[in-house]
Amino acid sequence: MTAALDDLRSGELAECAAHGWAPLQTPRNLLLALTGRVGAVASLVQWETEPGPDTVTAELRDELADCLVYLMALSDALGVDVVGDAVARIRGAVEATG
Repeated sequence: MTAALDDLRSGELAECAAHGWAPLQTPRNLLLALTGRVGAVASLVQWETEPGPDTVTAELRDELADCLVYLMALSDALGVDVVGDAVARIRGAVEATG
């Protein structure tokens, strides 16, 4: 997983450099972009009775991928190890119930 996230991070950085977007990669802008993409996901599934694997479209996959990219970029901009923090939270929850 770490290698895949490293690949994602380097690809996102390369795209930003190619388009000159680096100055725009502020925490505020990244948060707004993430919020917009989450809204796009919601709009794609809002009228599904219960979204599931059989309802996943290419558009939904693209929007979910964008959410991950923006979440990773926001976490990096804030200096947060979001994967490490998520693992710690899950382990803490498991330990609390076990």
